[in-house]
Amino acid sequence: SRKICLPIGSAVTYLQLFRGGGKSNLSPKAFMAASAIAASLAISPLTLASETIGQVTNTPSGSSYSGNLIIDSGDNAAIHGTNQNISIKTTANISENGDITMNVGNAHGILAELNEGNSIEINAAGTVTIHPVGSDSGDDGDGINVTADNNGSLYFTAGVSNIIYANSQNGDGIYIDVGSSGDLTLVANGSKESGNIIESENNGIDHRGSQTISLNAANGINSIKAQTGDGLRLEGVGTIVLYGYDNKVTAGDNGIQVSQGQIQLDASNNNFIKGALAGIQIDDKGTVSVSAVNTNEIRGGQYGVNVSNKSNSLSKLNIVGKQNNITVSGDNGKTIAGISAYGNTDVNIEGNTHIVTSTDSAQSTAVYGVKLGNTDEFKGGNVYFKNGSVNIEASTTNGNVAGLDLRQKSLLDAQYNISDFKVVATHSGNGGQVSGAYVIGGSTLNINALGDVQIIAQDSDIN
Repeated sequence: SRKICLPIGSAVTYLQLFRGGGKSNLSPKAFMAASAIAASLAISPLTLASETIGQVTNTPSGSSYSGNLIIDSGDNAAIHGTNQNISIKTTANISENGDITMNVGNAHGILAELNEGNSIEINAAGTVTIHPVGSDSGDDGDGINVTADNNGSLYFTAGVSNIIYANSQNGDGIYIDVGSSGDLTLVANGSKESGNIIESENNGIDHRGSQTISLNAANGINSIKAQTGDGLRLEGVGTIVLYGYDNKVTAGDNGIQVSQGQIQLDASNNNFIKGALAGIQIDDKGTVSVSAVNTNEIRGGQYGVNVSNKSNSLSKLNIVGKQNNITVSGDNGKTIAGISAYGNTDVNIEGNTHIVTSTDSAQSTAVYGVKLGNTDEFKGGNVYFKNGSVNIEASTTNGNVAGLDLRQKSLLDAQYNISDFKVVATHSGNGGQVSGAYVIGGSTLNINALGDVQIIAQDSDIN
């Protein structure tokens, strides 16, 4: 009201004078009122605190909070969506960022059993953190669990990051059950190391449904770290999309595994994919697209890329970048290949490409830069290199080694805008056969480079 306006204005004047060391012409009464208001203004930020609530099952009119929000739900999901809409929003204030933190015991962080038309919408000015402790039962501990009965959508928007910790024995960062529908979208608007961050004991994302899962961190990073499972696992007919400045996927099994559906990584800077077994594993009807403005880095312990298809449908892998590096270094005595493909498969790689495969295992190990064809039952796959140089290195100390190994009517084609093409196969021990390029069974090797073509077998004759 008007009576309050003068003291508040005077309080501001008082604060300015106090800070600047000036003098005030206020009357004693006005000076005391201004002093009291100034003191209140000075200490009020210190009295703000995070608000804590229990499990959320519905918010008919939506819920909005100033500052940080903690959802402490014990052994129940922090958010359980069924037949009601759920909408939670936080805004930053003078002392808090507007974070939302979900602390959960032996349960999933978020459980979605939404009816069609219902949704869960989380909008935080700061960071959304989902942290279920979980148990060893295997029945809980997922960051987000979307059941087979779910038909609604989930939306998460964070001013900084969306973070999921699912560290229990069988915890998945995100689990989508077969039969479910309704898209799931995570948007993180932070920069640099901020973004959509998932750390899990089992799979980072395990998608068995038909919907689309989108992680968007246009100015930051999409980071998936799975200790024992796959980073991105797609068994349904749906889609997983990661769009970020950087995308990083690391896993104790395969970095990416898909048997049907489509996985797409799109980076305005770099992609990094690493699996203890394969960087990328594609079976049957799956499609994977990896695109970076700068570098695609793919690493595996047995395969950089392994594409196999026993069906009549086509499995496809597309890799596009200024620089594409595929690195495999194994010591488990098993076959090692930078690229392995057989059956009805197409592998397309555009940009400068460097493939390095090696082992120093005491066990006899076959090492290949590119291996097309597996058994007599299925034809070899097709690999196409375009727009850049190709450098392939394969080396071993014990066993067979080949830079290129083409069997069962497979095809390797490098004819479109290839600057240089070089293959080096090296055997540094005793025993085994070394081949720069080994081509049999009606297979085709087409190379047409603007510069040099070199195919070299070291320590043996070229076959």
